[in-house]
Amino acid sequence: MEAVDISGDSYVDLLAIRRTRPGAGDPVELKVQMGPDGARLHGVTTTEIRGSHDLRALLKQLIKVVKKRNSTHTVTIRFTETFEFDDPENVGQSVTKSRRVQVVFVILRNLPAGFQRVVDVAVEHDSGENPLAKVPTRETAFTRLHPGIFTQGYNITFVDCLSPYYEHVRENVNTLIFSLKVQKLKGKPRQSNDESLVEMRRLADEVKGLKVTVRRQSEAMQTVQKELNAREVELMKREAKYNEVNTNLTDTRQRVQLMTVSRNIEVDKTNRVKGEMSKELSAKKKEMQVVEDNKTAKDKATKEGCEGRE
Repeated sequence: MEAVDISGDSYVDLLAIRRTRPGAGDPVELKVQMGPDGARLHGVTTTEIRGSHDLRALLKQLIKVVKKRNSTHTVTIRFTETFEFDDPENVGQSVTKSRRVQVVFVILRNLPAGFQRVVDVAVEHDSGENPLAKVPTRETAFTRLHPGIFTQGYNITFVDCLSPYYEHVRENVNTLIFSLKVQKLKGKPRQSNDESLVEMRRLADEVKGLKVTVRRQSEAMQTVQKELNAREVELMKREAKYNEVNTNLTDTRQRVQLMTVSRNIEVDKTNRVKGEMSKELSAKKKEMQVVEDNKTAKDKATKEGCEGRE
């Protein structure tokens, strides 16, 4: 048994994580190699299981590790099936035939984007919504390790468990289709009257309608999201412009206040100088009046002296 955690394009050996001890050295790098049994990881820890008890115990231990991780996990079980048949040539003897079987259980939690796109296109192709869609093959860690998934085809019910037993299911489906064709050739019954077939067609139409509705809703959501983004950008531009105008208005108000204060200072200074000049002018006028009075008095005295002499 092997347990591998696929995270993006890297592989993590879950069994090696459980058995790693301090000082054990660097972990072995896991590489995909092609062998006779298909693609396998070189360096991955392989545990031999001797019975169901060992399998249950190992799965219980793995659950503790898986719960703490959020990636795509794969559990690979390789076992040998042995069949015994009676030998028709030798009575009483048996013939033993064996074959190797590999079963892959996949827990799809966090798929890579490329693999998720492959699933979407494959579902569209199988559901008849887009029958001409070509399923892309993106090379990811998952597709490198399990390349046979895309060669076998895709079945939606096998997304959680992918194994070679899909071949048996395909054989059963082919047998069922062949029996329907034979039945049609025998009696040519009107399949439209078959209640189960009508119900299946109705359910298929409903599923197709739901997928179309989901796609339209997704497109509408994208359109609304684009409109919201455009409006948000417009609001951000308006807010930036408003902030710029508000800043300019604040600067202008500050400059006006400074100019008003400066003008008031100049007016006070002018009034003070004007008052000083008025005082000086009054003092000068008084001095000139005194001088004028003295001169008048002196002239009058001189005139009276001259008249007395005469």
